[in-house]
Amino acid sequence: MSGNFAIVVANTNTIATNQSFYFTNFTATTVTPWITSSNLSLAAQSPVAVNNSTFSYVIPGMSMVTFVGKALTNGVVVPALLPVADQTINPGANLLVTNVATDANVPPLTLAFTLLNGPANATLTTLDGTSALFSWTPLQSQADTTNLVTVVVTDNSTPSQSATNSFHVVVNPSTGIISTVTALNASTATSVYGASVTFTATISPAPTNGETVVFKAAGSAFGTSALSDGVATLTTAGTELGVGGSPYAVTAVYAATAITRTPRPRHCRNPSQQLPSQSLRVLQSTPGHTTARLQQRSARTTSAYWGLSPLMRIA
Repeated sequence: MSGNFAIVVANTNTIATNQSFYFTNFTATTVTPWITSSNLSLAAQSPVAVNNSTFSYVIPGMSMVTFVGKALTNGVVVPALLPVADQTINPGANLLVTNVATDANVPPLTLAFTLLNGPANATLTTLDGTSALFSWTPLQSQADTTNLVTVVVTDNSTPSQSATNSFHVVVNPSTGIISTVTALNASTATSVYGASVTFTATISPAPTNGETVVFKAAGSAFGTSALSDGVATLTTAGTELGVGGSPYAVTAVYAATAITRTPRPRHCRNPSQQLPSQSLRVLQSTPGHTTARLQQRSARTTSAYWGLSPLMRIA
């Protein structure tokens, strides 16, 4: 939008007339008259100053005057957001929606985008001066929901002006059982009594943040850690795994909360079934020191119980 404008005035009388002009919803700093008469053809005249959105000019008799200028809106035009259609997506899929704003002010003002309402794990990222990208990957726990998304664009005029646009995102229900896989790793393959060990459990696909993983040694829980982006970490105290109880079968158990609404995903724990597991046997070599070797063993596979079990002996 250039903001250029023209005002054309004709005086059909033989006598000159002093004419005043008033701008509404915009202003200008100057206008340039171009006179056409019996002896002039669009002859440019000296610019005329505009003060408080008004100016005056003497229109010669039997002439036509064209005033040309550039409009300055000074923030009087409110920004606008183009409408966005409602969206439908499956849980675990990434949704990207570009929000586009327009600003008819001359010169254009600076626009800022804000996500006024939306899912907790959604983001809105500014792409350029007139657009922002909404991004969201629904978690499995957000399946079978309808979510209101509201985007606001605000200009930098004084006072500022804004526009709001809303759309809905429908997340389809999940069907059947959502299979997950748990990987369990230890911070070291060599252990000395009294030294701490860090266990890291990784669940994929990542469940909801805040769900927990229980760490067990010899069948008894020795710690619980909350998941963050599918990862839970637990560090033992130096003497938490004593010599007397070794070897230890260390297991990370993720047993998701059962979801009873059909057909949402249902996870249940079945202790009689487990994924293939990895054993870690720690053997004494010299007093106060230990060495380790990895052994591989298999077990029945299922999507209902998750655990990888390093077997740890501390001497």
